[in-house]
Amino acid sequence: GGANGTNPANEWTRRALQRVKAYQYRAWRSYCPSFYDGKVNFVQAQIRSLFPDDPVAVWSPLLKGFEMETLDCDHRAMLTTHAASLASLVSRYVEEAQ
Repeated sequence: GGANGTNPANEWTRRALQRVKAYQYRAWRSYCPSFYDGKVNFVQAQIRSLFPDDPVAVWSPLLKGFEMETLDCDHRAMLTTHAASLASLVSRYVEEAQ
């Protein structure tokens, strides 16, 4: 460990993560989306834990076309235990776009 009992690698990682978080916040605050002249397929989790509360209200004004489907799970499960369902939806969207 370090002279004061801390692990230098852990301290370096903590500082690096703080910098990433600060840059991420800066990018989020300065982002100004423009209109997209196409269609977006949005998949949301039924049990919502992350923003946006109303994806239609947030995204529709910025898109020519917006379609939303809901998976019966939370956001984390959508990417883990329900990944096959999500993959099936994404595959269908890709096929429809071709």
